[in-house]
Amino acid sequence: MKRLLTLLLSSAMLFGSAACAPEQEPEPEKMTLRVMTHNILYGYDASSVYGELRADERMEKELAFLAEQNCDIVFLNEVARYQDEVLQEKADSLGYGFVRESDFADGVYTYNGVKANHYANRFCNYVLYRKDTFTQMDTDSFSLSDNPSDPHAPFSKMSSDALWKTEGRPRTAVWALLEHRETKARIIAACTHAQWITDDNGTNWNLEGLKVLSAQVEKTHEYYPDALVIFGGDLNGEDVSVFDSARYAGVNAEAAYKTFGQTALDNIFYSAQGTLLSANTAGDLTLSDHLALQAAIEFSV
Repeated sequence: MKRLLTLLLSSAMLFGSAACAPEQEPEPEKMTLRVMTHNILYGYDASSVYGELRADERMEKELAFLAEQNCDIVFLNEVARYQDEVLQEKADSLGYGFVRESDFADGVYTYNGVKANHYANRFCNYVLYRKDTFTQMDTDSFSLSDNPSDPHAPFSKMSSDALWKTEGRPRTAVWALLEHRETKARIIAACTHAQWITDDNGTNWNLEGLKVLSAQVEKTHEYYPDALVIFGGDLNGEDVSVFDSARYAGVNAEAAYKTFGQTALDNIFYSAQGTLLSANTAGDLTLSDHLALQAAIEFSV
């Protein structure tokens, strides 16, 4: 009888211990994304020549390059009129959805009465995303200017020579809110091509444009605070100190990857809780005067 009571008490104690044991938190899922940014060098009609190739030949190579690299998210800059038409037609067959914004509203050839450069009326930034990986939830665009809510506005105090003779156009950015189909994680993916003028009567418009980019990324994140952030493109400079390194890590923040000659103009930033698994340049100078920058980034979601 004593032995039976001892067994019953032992069983009760074991059951009680198991019932009181804290539940194990599930391990976070891992999401690895391959991201690429590429300035493809404008080709405003099929016969435009760069190097030994016409724009139609370069575009055929660019499409093959995109298919070969098969990145999850791609930022493209300097997508001029002809290239824009091709991309809108071919993106789906490559498995990509996209959002885009032109520095000038489609069909607009002047801004505030000033005639734009012949290529500038369609000079787009693209965010491409794998349709089998993401669902697009939202999108919007803004300008790198003192009036960012107008996606086609230049800085109001930029000199006419700087804007129309040197830059040739305002500068825009476009973003997409993407939901990862497998993990349901959300990502704000934003692409821009920043101003390159650093001294216009003492004003560094490259820096001013990047300040606007930083502020607008934060504003978008306020709408979607649970989303991860990935942004980038041709930032037209190596000084990227305007971005808060505690919030965003830059793949090319140390200018290690020379994408335009001996300069590191192209960059990818991502939420700092991510882990950079690898980074490299890709492509060659028959495609564009820029190499592409690629990164594999892992997030716990």
